[in-house]
Amino acid sequence: MTDDAREPGPENDQPAVTPPAAKSRFALSGTVLGGAAVAMSAVALALSAAPYLSGGFGGKVRDYLISNPQVLDEVLAARETMESQSRVQTINAAAAANPALLAADARDPAFGPANAKVTVIEFFDFRCPGCKAVAPEYRALMAAHPDVRFVFKDWPILDRGRGRLLAIRRPRRPGRASTRQVSSRL
Repeated sequence: MTDDAREPGPENDQPAVTPPAAKSRFALSGTVLGGAAVAMSAVALALSAAPYLSGGFGGKVRDYLISNPQVLDEVLAARETMESQSRVQTINAAAAANPALLAADARDPAFGPANAKVTVIEFFDFRCPGCKAVAPEYRALMAAHPDVRFVFKDWPILDRGRGRLLAIRRPRRPGRASTRQVSSRL
C-alpha cells in the first residue's frame, strides 16, 4: 500500500468511494432478458404445436392402422381380455359376498355322487330360452361325466314368482315324477 491511500473508516471522515462498475458489452437489462424469454417461449410453443397443426401425427397413425389392421385386432383382443377378467372378478366377489347361494340345499335337484371331487352348480330358469337351448348339451355333459355332481339352483330371471317351481323344489314323495322328468316336460 502507498502512503497517500487512506482506508475509509471512522478515523477518516471521508466516505468510501467505490469505482464505477465497468460496463460489459454482454450486460443485458431486465427488459431485454424478459423479451428474449417471451420470444423463446413463443418459438418453443410453435415448434411443439407444429406436428398437430399439420395433421402429421394423426395422418401417420391413420396410415399405420390402415396398412396394419391386425393392430386393431390385438387392441380388441386385449380389451375383451380385460373385460372378461373384470367380469370374473365381479362374479367371484358376488359369490364371496353371498356364500349361501352356493351352499348345499336339500331342495336343489342334484345328480351324481354326493362325495364327488367336482361339483358343478348350474343356475337356471325354466322360462329362459337360453337355458332351454343348452339343456340337451348339458344332459350330454352329465352323461359323459358320471363322477361329477351336478346341482341345479333355480334362479328365475324372467319370472320372479316361484309358484310354478314349488312342486319341483319340494322333497319327492313316492309316486311323483323325478326332477329330471319334470324339467324335461317343462
